[in-house]
Amino acid sequence: MKKQFLLLFIVASFYSFPSVAQIKKGAIFLGGDIGGSTQKTTYSNSANVNKQNGFYISPVIGKAIEDNLVFGANASVNIFNNKLTGTQNENRQRSYGAGIFIRKYRPVGKSGFSIFAQGNLGYSYYKSEVNPLTPGFNSDIRNTISISVSPGISYTLTQRLQLEAGFANILSLNYLTEKQNTGGIFPASSKSNGFSINGSLNGFSSVYVGFRYLLD
Repeated sequence: MKKQFLLLFIVASFYSFPSVAQIKKGAIFLGGDIGGSTQKTTYSNSANVNKQNGFYISPVIGKAIEDNLVFGANASVNIFNNKLTGTQNENRQRSYGAGIFIRKYRPVGKSGFSIFAQGNLGYSYYKSEVNPLTPGFNSDIRNTISISVSPGISYTLTQRLQLEAGFANILSLNYLTEKQNTGGIFPASSKSNGFSINGSLNGFSSVYVGFRYLLD
């Protein structure tokens, strides 16, 4: 419910407040988003321990082609490992991506806050391996081209430094190709492709934080 309220606030603010120039035309736009997680689970009826580790980084570069309008490019790396010690149960996930974006800011008066809406066109490569150290491991490889929308809010700490938070890809149109390999006594593989429309507002994974640095 809180996420829906924040999204409604962002949309309403974008159209309600007068636009005050904050990012000047010609400014260079640098920054990135970064995140990580680690979790360890122990079981009362077993000596095994489940360990999960994840890491995410996304560098960004752009240029203000008009006041408060930025065009740029980004890349991303996402790594996740899940291992149950004492067993062969392991899952490795990797994804790599790159794309271009256009972002429109609307400052909220002179408060230092700005609302933004960003459109993205990107490509990503995803690979998941289950029990990769065993002869009959399973794998999933996915290539995706997507168009997505990401709204958010930023705060100007200094003349050049901004902190921001937003919803990554709350709405996206995707074309993907996928290949799955299943090991074991009777190995098999399958291929598929198709279009999908996704909304991720209900998942906490869509929320991100980051920073942006401006150069004249």
